[in-house]
Amino acid sequence: LYVTYDSGNSTVLSLSYYRVDGKKQNEEIRDNTASGELVAIIGDTKVYYNEAMVYLKSAQANYEAEYGKGIWDVDIKGDGTTFGKMLRDEVMDQIIELKVIRSEALKEGIILEEEEIAQANAYAREHYNGLTREDKEKYHITEELLRQVYSDNILAEKVFEKKTINVDTRVSDYEARQVTVQHILIYNSNLDGDGNRVPMTVQERDEAYNKVLGLLESAKEADDFYALAEANSQAKTIEYTFGRDNAPQEYAEAFAQAAFSLRTGEVSDIITTDYGWHIIYCVSDYNEDATIKVKENIIEKRRYDEFGRVFSEWSKNYDVVINNELWDSISLKD
Repeated sequence: LYVTYDSGNSTVLSLSYYRVDGKKQNEEIRDNTASGELVAIIGDTKVYYNEAMVYLKSAQANYEAEYGKGIWDVDIKGDGTTFGKMLRDEVMDQIIELKVIRSEALKEGIILEEEEIAQANAYAREHYNGLTREDKEKYHITEELLRQVYSDNILAEKVFEKKTINVDTRVSDYEARQVTVQHILIYNSNLDGDGNRVPMTVQERDEAYNKVLGLLESAKEADDFYALAEANSQAKTIEYTFGRDNAPQEYAEAFAQAAFSLRTGEVSDIITTDYGWHIIYCVSDYNEDATIKVKENIIEKRRYDEFGRVFSEWSKNYDVVINNELWDSISLKD
């Protein structure tokens, strides 16, 4: 029985329980690497402080490298959830997923080959040698513990590959095709003193539209559309690469439709959106590199969707108990 207790208010916050199964597989007994308080139990697998901190400190280092060390108390959602709380939840979800996958792998006889074990050991050695003596002692991190962590991660990748190998890899060009276009935009409104768009007078609109007509004639004869756009367009971005489902959101559907109707080297007629008038030049009606990348992303999404379905079924069979009092008390500012 696990009790979460608020000593300040003398209140029991929650009660949880777990069953201890004496029929443990030998592979699941890892007491030689465990150190510190028990942080979580996932099925029959126990996760102790030192192992949980390997994941938490690694994730913390990645975020701090990008955002700095002052992010942990930031209320990122506006609901009182700090960045630190978000990270702890994210890391715990990762640990739970890895332990469920490892348990299912053992049931199905999926194990690491010698080469994969050697890879895990090499990663562990590099990681361990990069730690400070202070961190090794403070978080009870050993090279053997890191071998366990990297083995779990490599095994999870192996299980993912096996469970998604039969995903449909056929993606049509229609679904994935990416085009690259450049455009000239002339606004049909003015900016006021506060930076807001306000309507033009009739005369100003006529003058602006006449300018677009002149630019259209120039565009049809231009050898370098980009240079013409750079000198005349009022848009910050001149060139876009996109597909049918990810066209520039700031412009109307008419912009995307016009772009997909053009052949390489063609110039559109004047296209009207809420912003004003556009002239579009098609750099490529089939950007091969971008299209291949999108196809890869579509297939990868199918694989993650399939594995998510498999994992969802697996996770139904695992009781999860988290020592929330300990986990939530861990400071990321130490």
